[in-house]
Formats: sequence, structure tokens, C-alpha cells
Amino acid sequence: MQQTLTTQPVPYFHGTPEVAFGMEFVSTLGSTAQGAMRPGAWADRGDGRLHQGCIGVLVDNVTGYAVLTARAGDYWAVSSAISIDFHAPLTAGTQRIRCAASLDHRSGGWGHASGRVTTDDGELVATVSQRLRFVPGFPAGRNEPDEPIDTPSSLPGLDSLLSVTEARADGVDLRLIPVPGMRNPIGTLHGGVALCASEMAAHKAWALSPEHPGEAFHTASIRISYLRPGDLDGALTLHVTILHASRSVVLADVQLRNPGGEVATRALCTLHRSATDL
Repeated sequence: MQQTLTTQPVPYFHGTPEVAFGMEFVSTLGSTAQGAMRPGAWADRGDGRLHQGCIGVLVDNVTGYAVLTARAGDYWAVSSAISIDFHAPLTAGTQRIRCAASLDHRSGGWGHASGRVTTDDGELVATVSQRLRFVPGFPAGRNEPDEPIDTPSSLPGLDSLLSVTEARADGVDLRLIPVPGMRNPIGTLHGGVALCASEMAAHKAWALSPEHPGEAFHTASIRISYLRPGDLDGALTLHVTILHASRSVVLADVQLRNPGGEVATRALCTLHRSATDL
């Protein structure tokens, strides 16, 4: 049964992932949240476009804060699933990317929010949603002082964060290179960083596939589930399997695994041949 929604302001925490991924302030009003990011050279994938997964931290934060407006006073929330459908490419040189989201539902310890990602001139980039689970207490990391909002990102090029360890006929295995800016306030891998890494891993696996037709592809959608915290105190790996491939559509399964081999996140990425863009 859906509960009556009583909203409250959410204090914004600007940590190292927010700095790394160019986040600006996230504000809440009623049951809504909005924020923006400034992508830098670190997000460029070298073909005139940005890595689409670079919006992961922005989407995770803004949809998450929209859900947090419905939390009980001493509760926080953790990600369960994020969904993104892309409607336009992100071109290199984009100055600012915005996200706005609204709380849709709160019931039985869970909350859901959905929203839109746009460029500064209002072009729709993506429609997004997130489901979160409410948990008691605040993350210990929220007691740390915020990073200054205007701190420049020191993130290296996103491509440098993934290293291929094995190429298979149906996919690849990769290692996620840890850098400052990956930890959330709980001390584990930020959900938006996991989404970004998964999106890039799917692209890399398809680019290395013997079935790749030699034409450009872009991400049409990503659905990622958060199964357990990502442990940054050891080597995180990504295992990508190409489930389907044709000249126009590719479906990739991406498992991000903890040092012990447990699956931390699992994503389904759909890629479309860019020549079929609207």
C-alpha cells in the first residue's frame, strides 16, 4: 500500500566522487531534486562524443536525493537499481549537463524517482529512474567536511580506468583501476561510478569483438542492479558477455565483481549502431 508522502529537505554532501565527475550543487524542493555537472576532457571518448556513462554520478545523486525527500528523519537510502534511456548523444565540448527528478512512490521501505537529463539549451539527453531502499542511520562519511563545490576534477581520462585482462570470443574481462573519487560516503564504490564503468566496459567489449562491423555504436539504454557494496580495498573486475549482436543492435551483460568474486552490480547495456540515430 502506498504511503502518504511527507517530504523534507535533504542536506547535500559534496564528496570526492562529486568533485571527480564535475558535479555542482544538488538542491531539493518538496519531492523534487535538481543538479548539474560540468564534463571535462576526462569524459571525452575521442570520437567527438563523451562517454555516455559519465552522467552516472549526476543521475545517481539527483534521483537519489529526490527519493531521500521522503525518508524518515534518521534514515538514509541505498541504490537498488538505476535505469537510463538515452535519446541524444553527448557531444564533446558540452559545457553543462542538467538533471531534474521527482519522487514517484514510497512504500514498504522503498522509494522510486524518475527524471530527465538535458543539456544547457534544453535538449533531452536521457530519461532516468532509480529505486532505493531506506536504511536506518546516516553514512559515517557524511560527518566529513564537504569538498569545495568549485574544486576542479583531477580525474584522468575515463578510458584509463579500465584495463583489459582477457579477451574471449563472447566478451572481455577488465580491471577497474582505482583512483580518488570513486568512494561514496559509506566508503564503497559510488553507484554512479559503477554505472559509468559498466557502460564503458560494454563498449570496449563490443569494440574488441570479432563480430564488430567497424561502424560506430552508442549506448541506447542501461539497466543496472546493485546487489552488494563494491569493495574498493581490492581489485574490482568487470566481466562482459555479448548476449546478442547484429549490425544494428548489441546486448551486453556486465558483471562488476568484488575482489572475492562476488557480483556487486549487474548491468544490461543495449547499444545501437550510430548510423541509425534519429
